[in-house]
Amino acid sequence: METIRPKEHLPTLLAIAAAEAVDLEDIEVVSSIRNWCETHGLTETHDRRMGMTVRNRETGRARILLAEEITPLMRTNVIAALEISGFAEEIVRLESSEGFLKHLFLHELAHARDDNATEAQCDKWAFARMEAYAA
Repeated sequence: METIRPKEHLPTLLAIAAAEAVDLEDIEVVSSIRNWCETHGLTETHDRRMGMTVRNRETGRARILLAEEITPLMRTNVIAALEISGFAEEIVRLESSEGFLKHLFLHELAHARDDNATEAQCDKWAFARMEAYAA
């Protein structure tokens, strides 16, 4: 398992956002989502968060934050949590770096589409939409 660097995949992620008709203000790759949140007056306690959707308070448009590096340990922890959450059959699609990043990004797009969606609803939608972007 390798470290994923989302910045290298921004053209693909922007194309997915456009295809899903989600009007994003930006996709921002940051060294620390927690530090970004602190700088912008948001509360975040998770040190190793890989993705987060935030809203511009003035425009209401969504901005997706992605961690600069997604390590194998971070990936393993998310995959284990998804397995426990009822996605045991789907997690095989997260073994590749590309599959993992697409799911993460689609999950955040789900939050951008619906601020009230639960984590499980976002994961379910992301797994369902992954087929459209299979390589």
